[in-house]
Amino acid sequence: MKFLAFAQIDSTSSHAQRLLDEGVAAPFAVWACQQTAGRGRMGRSWMSPQGGLYLTIVLGPEALSHEAKTQLPISVAAAVATWIQKVFGVRTTIKWPNDLLYGTAKLVGILCEGRVQGTQWGPSLIGIGINVKGQAPIVPEQLTISLEEILGTEIVEDIEALAQSLSEHVRVCLASEHPTLAYSDFAIENGQLWKDTDGRLACITGLTASGNLRLREWGSGADTEIQSIHHNWSWVYQVEDPRPLLVVDIGNSRCKLAVFLKPLDSSAEPDVLSLDLKLPEAQLEQMLREFLQPLHLAPGWVVHSISVRDQAAQLLAKLLRPFQLGLSGTPKRPLRVDFSTYRLEQMGSDRVALVEGARQAFPGRNLIVVSAGTALTVEVLSAEAKYLGGYILAGLHTRLEALAEKTEKLPDLRSMNETSMQALFTEALLGSDTVSAMIRGALNELKWSLLGLRKALIESGLSDDWQFCVTGGNAEIIGKLLDAPCRPSLILNGVRLFVLGGLKTGNSKFGES
Repeated sequence: MKFLAFAQIDSTSSHAQRLLDEGVAAPFAVWACQQTAGRGRMGRSWMSPQGGLYLTIVLGPEALSHEAKTQLPISVAAAVATWIQKVFGVRTTIKWPNDLLYGTAKLVGILCEGRVQGTQWGPSLIGIGINVKGQAPIVPEQLTISLEEILGTEIVEDIEALAQSLSEHVRVCLASEHPTLAYSDFAIENGQLWKDTDGRLACITGLTASGNLRLREWGSGADTEIQSIHHNWSWVYQVEDPRPLLVVDIGNSRCKLAVFLKPLDSSAEPDVLSLDLKLPEAQLEQMLREFLQPLHLAPGWVVHSISVRDQAAQLLAKLLRPFQLGLSGTPKRPLRVDFSTYRLEQMGSDRVALVEGARQAFPGRNLIVVSAGTALTVEVLSAEAKYLGGYILAGLHTRLEALAEKTEKLPDLRSMNETSMQALFTEALLGSDTVSAMIRGALNELKWSLLGLRKALIESGLSDDWQFCVTGGNAEIIGKLLDAPCRPSLILNGVRLFVLGGLKTGNSKFGES
């Protein structure tokens, strides 16, 4: 495909139109370092300072599969999203039909235009603008972000070479039989809330066969189909003053419900309600009432969930109905972490959320992340955000419970609180009676296995600097053993990242990333 490069131009799409008028045949691509009159949707200007990737790809009808012709905007969005993930390791979120966001901030704009030749389908012009370097240009209607802000580091690749790579990738994708297949991997998922200018709420239920967005209004249950970019609906977390975000982690022993009053504030910790679902339903409902009533949530608001127990999720959904709240499952979605060395389909959503939450909390660090619950999981993450693998061990109480259940004389210590355990543990290295021997043995076994892992990682030559961070029900006592920071909400923050598709943080020399 012919590739035309310019240092500066009015608009790559306008120039492509002129070339077509002059008889230049598709396919070809026009790229510029800078545009002086970039064009966006609905006649808006596209700010195009130097440092962005500004590209228009022109493809003839013979170069597009049938699906690409009929659903071009979402086909292009899927192609660009897969390219960004492949090249930069960043998962973007597609907001229908073809805005690419990181978190709720716009990273990529796409404008698809078609030409008709008589009664026949003519060339398609695909305009793509990506904020690559420095700080993204400020626009009045929404947050923006650049790839350098997301990565927190300088992108050294030549932008012209990147544009050529993207051009070829898009061309190949649009010629494939099912170019929209990857769309669902990146799109805002079903169950997410949108609202219109009248304040009505609706949740996404999917796409129609023709690629239109389908919403189901809360209350009436009426289906609404969005066919055009001219509509009155907005994603609730992309508005100027987003409402609270509710997420829940349904674990083996407990259910943790969290509310982020400022969901886009990366430094904000959530308010958390921990529920033991074995309690009577009336007691659980009262606890939920006391937690939820001050929030004044609109009827139909959604609680985004991950769960390791289907039965517990069904119970929580039942408990939420009197409050007119829905429970929506959140898919595990790697955002910035490379999980290519692990069989991701076998990895629970809670573990993926834990690793993504830890990466955001400790950017650029070699991490040993410990989640100390019924099972104690250990996740190893490099400073380059590559997941190296992990362990799944019996948790502290599970170890003590096994001793009690599998022996005749040993006591059941499950009801002992962490303060009592800590007192017994710190008195001496060895136990002086049965109870202290059990506790010191279980805790030292965990401590030495974790310290031994860190030593082995250092000896492997990967790095000589590994930091522990700890979360979970036994985080306080395990954190003290390891002299490590405790972050109680790592998994809940990870679920927030799943829902929002990432977050801007303040760890980049470019400002926020």
